[in-house]
Amino acid sequence: MKQWTERDTTARSGVLKLDRVVTDMGYIWRPTPNSDVGIDGEIELVEDRAATAKIIKVQVKSGPSYFRKEDQRSFELHSSIDDVRYWLAANNPVIVAVYHPERDSLYVIHVQG
Repeated sequence: MKQWTERDTTARSGVLKLDRVVTDMGYIWRPTPNSDVGIDGEIELVEDRAATAKIIKVQVKSGPSYFRKEDQRSFELHSSIDDVRYWLAANNPVIVAVYHPERDSLYVIHVQG
């Protein structure tokens, strides 16, 4: 039987947290509707309630395992070289949103663009 795992729940929680933060900022969040290989969705910026067509691509990483060498001011995020190459090749700015479920905190790292 197919299982919905804790990892699946954590991943979904990160995307929902990002959706809420983006919505609260007055921007538009569009999750990737089909298969994704390194971009979970995009944010369209809004200025004075007008959509701008300015797009930021987003990859969401969720879970405490993404927070390595953490202290009060920083942490290290480890990603595969394939992920990093993919993000750097994008023709839009790319950010990685890292969600810590126990703290319900979302951190954003600008990758390129």
